[in-house]
Amino acid sequence: MPERLVRNYRYARGASRLGAYALYGIAALSLLVGIGFCFLHAPLEGFEPFRLLSVIAAGIFSASVVLLGEFLRHFWSDPSPFGQRQFTRLVAAAALLGLRAVFDAMVPSSHAFGSLGEIRTITHADLDLKIISVVIFLVCLAMVVRYGDALKEDSDSFV
Repeated sequence: MPERLVRNYRYARGASRLGAYALYGIAALSLLVGIGFCFLHAPLEGFEPFRLLSVIAAGIFSASVVLLGEFLRHFWSDPSPFGQRQFTRLVAAAALLGLRAVFDAMVPSSHAFGSLGEIRTITHADLDLKIISVVIFLVCLAMVVRYGDALKEDSDSFV
């Protein structure tokens, strides 16, 4: 294998390692913020279904970020970064982020994080185009990983 390809592969593996750790940290922080939000605000205002949905949405987001971290971890730790499990991780992360977009549309951020005692009504749904863009990107990346796995299997059977 040419030296340039080996060097690029090493850089990609190093970046994947740092990215995985960063994503694990983001997932933990998101989950802690969601749980803290539930425990700090719920007793003061009583039970609100929108607050519960906000915590569930934070959990869904954390799970999707952990799946993306796992994708990166397996990229730098496995001998072959492509495979069916990598495809499954990306599709599951995309599905969870899509579900998060649905939750965000059900619970506008202005209602979920309104000030104490403030009464708000839902006049429109918040649609986060960033999440939808990431979902589309992850599904496409999953297809590329599936193609890479097929190329690897074809290459292995040829040699």
